[in-house]
Amino acid sequence: MAAAASSAGAGGSENPFAGAMEGLKIAALGKSEATSVERAGAEVLEALSDPDPVVDIEMSADDYKRAPALGSWDKLGAGEKAGSPSEPPEDPREVGNKALEWLLFPMPVDAFFRDCWEQRPLIIRRHEVAPDFNAGLLSLADIRGLIEAGRLTYEDDLDVTSYKDGKRSTHNGTGVVPLSAALDNLENRGRSLRMLCPHAHLRPIYGLLSALEDGFGAFTGSNSYLTPAGTQGFAPHYDDIEAFLVQTEGAKRWRVYRPLSASTVLPRFSSRNFGQEDIGSPVLEAELRTGDLLYLPRGWIHQAVALPGCASLHLTVSTAMRFTWKDLVSLALEAAVEAAAAEDPALNRTLPRNMMDLLGVMRADDDGDKDRAALLAHAKELVATAVGLVDTDAAADQMARRFLRQRLPPLVDPATAAMQAEYTDPAVMESVALPPPPVTATAAGSSSSSAAAASSAASAAAADEDAASVGPLEFGPASVVRLAHPRATRMTVEAGECVVYHAHTNSVRFEGAEEGRLVFDIAVAPAVEALVRSYPGWLPALELPVMEVDSEDEGGDSEEDGDEDEDEAKPDSGRAVVLGMVEELVREGALVLRTLA
Repeated sequence: MAAAASSAGAGGSENPFAGAMEGLKIAALGKSEATSVERAGAEVLEALSDPDPVVDIEMSADDYKRAPALGSWDKLGAGEKAGSPSEPPEDPREVGNKALEWLLFPMPVDAFFRDCWEQRPLIIRRHEVAPDFNAGLLSLADIRGLIEAGRLTYEDDLDVTSYKDGKRSTHNGTGVVPLSAALDNLENRGRSLRMLCPHAHLRPIYGLLSALEDGFGAFTGSNSYLTPAGTQGFAPHYDDIEAFLVQTEGAKRWRVYRPLSASTVLPRFSSRNFGQEDIGSPVLEAELRTGDLLYLPRGWIHQAVALPGCASLHLTVSTAMRFTWKDLVSLALEAAVEAAAAEDPALNRTLPRNMMDLLGVMRADDDGDKDRAALLAHAKELVATAVGLVDTDAAADQMARRFLRQRLPPLVDPATAAMQAEYTDPAVMESVALPPPPVTATAAGSSSSSAAAASSAASAAAADEDAASVGPLEFGPASVVRLAHPRATRMTVEAGECVVYHAHTNSVRFEGAEEGRLVFDIAVAPAVEALVRSYPGWLPALELPVMEVDSEDEGGDSEEDGDEDEDEAKPDSGRAVVLGMVEELVREGALVLRTLA
């Protein structure tokens, strides 16, 4: 792999992972004969043991000719003229792939996930031929405009940080961030401004992240970092997320180091602040300039300083925080143990009186003890019973629920947004609070806050008007429905009920609103499944399938308690339950409804 520095390992002059492959079965078998688990682990260790682990790509003039544009994700759902509802929307999953193509260009997406993802750093240098590649995403003018408009507060929106003489410090004030204080920290005190959740304020970032969530299939967030020339705002550290550093203005010199040990490879939590003496020599030293990208897998230590005479502004896009196989397997095993205990009383029996005398680390070498051997065998049988009840699909549903709880409210195409606006309950949507158009500083240096305030007032008035104009739902032979977004709704079955989770009422701030969770009679499950599977197709509302429920399951005996009239009414009753489900999901924006001409 091409890299811009020597490959000395962290914590010393030698690579601590140089011999990591020797003990792996895969080293002897070859990848084609290894299990998928062995291959997955080996891919990570191969990168760590590589003397030159960084992928270094420079965009060429020919690449520039075919470069994708930033995209119009920020315009989705923003009130543009809607297209025909009869035309199928562009699948958000394809939009997500396009967002990944832009982020990683000119590296192909498949090549990135094969060669770099969670394995090794990547630097893409575009500044020579495309310094404007990241233009329109985030600028100094954007940040100044937000501060001038009084839209940023300390801690919730912005941190003031410094790293001097080996010490990392935070210098926050209270309340709204004054422009004078921000300029003083930047220009006179050499302190950095870290904006938390910039996508809550800047629609281009929100649009990109919403698209990337469908590309990554995982929650995606962002921070921005404005660093004065010649200064450093943070101590060396590693993160618990996959980080994509998008340089939008100025330049910064980065130093990247291997993980310190096997225990910090793909860590679940970020590190403490390291001292320079803790981290050894970097495997990468490189300048990131306007238009460039640096990708860092979690666990790789990094630090950066803005170049002399040149302030730096970059956006960090983060994803894959604690969304791992460990999380899924843990959920599956925990549920399996509960299921096994419900079926087999053996798991609920009290531990033997002599357990403490026979089991534990101090007894691990007592192989000849028959009583100990019997307890170990019994424990293994119980574990096997639980493992036999592992339901991976149910665990995947819970991981999907976690994603839907965390993800941004998904942007949809203008036609879908227009249909949502027709019937969605405005009171339900109040917490979403999508970011307004960017606030920019005026030429005279004064803020455009009055314009922003006028825009907000107009939006509030429009919302009040919408609240009065949202009409009742009426279903007829021409009524058709579909999902608003294919990765924003999930059905599970819990305690014999159909539970639907969705992200359409989420907040743009992490878990800032109540979870979108609706509980229905199990009879509607086939209808929900049909809607999920048919996207982007439309289904007649009156023809959605209904689960047939035995009369005994409903608590009665049809021969004794019912008559023919009641039996004939059951399909209509089931249909009413399904239409009630449709109405609730339409009101919360998860389904859209229209009437065929």
